[in-house]
Amino acid sequence: MRPSRFVTRLVGVSRWVAIPLLLGGCSGALAPDPELGANPTLLTTMTQGTPCYFRGVVHHCDDLNDADGDGVKDGKDRCPATPKGVPVDAEGCSLDSDGDGVTDDLDRCPQTPKRVEVDEKGCPLDRDGDGVPDDRDQCPDTPSGAKVNETGCWVLENLRFATNRHAIAAADHPLLDGVARVMKENPTLRVEIQGHTDRIGSAQSNERLSRRRAEAVRDHLAGRGIEVGRLQVIGLGFEQPIASNDTEEGRAKNRRVVLRPLP
Repeated sequence: MRPSRFVTRLVGVSRWVAIPLLLGGCSGALAPDPELGANPTLLTTMTQGTPCYFRGVVHHCDDLNDADGDGVKDGKDRCPATPKGVPVDAEGCSLDSDGDGVTDDLDRCPQTPKRVEVDEKGCPLDRDGDGVPDDRDQCPDTPSGAKVNETGCWVLENLRFATNRHAIAAADHPLLDGVARVMKENPTLRVEIQGHTDRIGSAQSNERLSRRRAEAVRDHLAGRGIEVGRLQVIGLGFEQPIASNDTEEGRAKNRRVVLRPLP
């Protein structure tokens, strides 16, 4: 730090007096201290492009300047280039209200739950691209093109079976043809075809029935050119309901087939 000449006006002194002080290079024309006002009985200071102030002790220029205009003086601003109009915290950095590491001015998903991984836009990750974020995706490896439910699982929700039946209606063929198309687009994909039933009947009979339903789907896919070796079947009976078995609507939802990608 080199000495510079500091010109000051003291109380009761009617002329300018030049005295050498260590001011970190501050030099230039006189400027009133904005915190002290224009009272001529108070000490005034000079500038170095931007104001540098002196009141008994040396103040650095950035103690009182705010280059980015965010309301935080440069000497305390940890983020000195904040864009104009962006709300900041006490240290001059853009706010991150949900704590996901993406500041509010860039965050397109500003209410992300805590500890949820996000992308550069602040939105929860969706690694398999099925439209269901990873934190809610119960089936995180769904293949591209598969239609999933709200939990991210590949469920043939519109494939309905009559009570105690496993035959596939002609009206459901387009649904299964869509599955065959996805598998052809993903030639290394192998799936487990899970059959499910409602709660009517014994556990043993429902297990057999659910397996026959899974086999019916397998046979349809095989008939559309999908290798049988890529299709495993399992009957889970009524052990994993997704709706109440106390209503016909709920039982119809439980009579379903789920496709689970295999590693």
